[in-house]
Formats: sequence, C-alpha cells, structure tokens
Amino acid sequence: MQLNEKTDTGKLKFNVDIKEVNEKLFQDFYEVIDKNSSVCNKNADQEILQAFLKVLGQGISIESKENLFSFNEKSQFSADFEASLNKGDYKNLELLMTVLPMQLTAQGRLETSKTFLNDLLSIGANQTNFQQSGYLDGLIENLIIQGMAQHHGDKLVSRFEYKFGEPRFSNY
Repeated sequence: MQLNEKTDTGKLKFNVDIKEVNEKLFQDFYEVIDKNSSVCNKNADQEILQAFLKVLGQGISIESKENLFSFNEKSQFSADFEASLNKGDYKNLELLMTVLPMQLTAQGRLETSKTFLNDLLSIGANQTNFQQSGYLDGLIENLIIQGMAQHHGDKLVSRFEYKFGEPRFSNY
C-alpha cells in the first residue's frame, strides 16, 4: 500500500509492505470489509474486528520504508521501520491490547530537521514567543542527553528497537 500526496506547501509519502501474513485470513478480512461497505449492518464493526483479530492471531510482519512528511524542502520528517506481531490467541481487542507489548517487536529509524520540529510545534502557537522561549532547543537537548537521538547539523536522527515491552534507542 502506498499513499502519496503532494501539495504546493508540503508532501506526504507513506509506504507499507506486508511481509508475512496468512493470505487466506487476510482475503477473508478484505471480503468482510467489502461486504460491510455496501450495506448498512449494525454488526459491521464487530465482524470487521473479529476478522482482523483472526489475521493478527496468525502473526503478521510489515515493513515501511522511505516515508516522508514535509512542509517544504527544509522542513522534513522521514521514517523507516519494521514490525512483527507474534502468533497468538487474540479473542478480543482488550486481550490484544493487554498482550501487545510482549508480542510486538519493532525497529526503525526516524530523521527530522530542526526546521520541521519548529514548524510542527509552532502550529497554532504564537511563533515569535515560541521561538524566543528556547523550548525547541531544550527539547532537542533533552532527547540527545537521554540517548534518544543524535544531532547532525540541522538533522535529528533516532534509531530505536522495541522488544518484550522495552523500547531501546541505539544512537551512540
């Protein structure tokens, strides 16, 4: 699946590649969505959820590379990640959410420009007061001190891994 959207002021690019999935259950899931999209069915949400939980119950692995969100050439955020969910008996959403931290593994890389963070944080804020407050510089400094990111010129880079409910950053 790929979503590409470009406007005069920005760009959004999102890619997802499903690497491992039970194809029969995924097809069943798609058919449930298709069936419920053309008729009014008060049980549609529950049917879709149950079909989705069956897909997840057999395990799934995804890869998402070369994702990009930008306001302009100097204001960009990019991300690459891989994630997998182990096989399990996910009977309902509450159970899935309870066991998800121990069943999910993920790793990835995030990169953003200081300009992007400034633009993002200043949306809806008084930009002059925001820039003068030094908030962004303090935020970046804290991320670096905590080992969550490295600073490379105007770029902030973070590499992460998530296993057994524990996030780990490898930015040294």
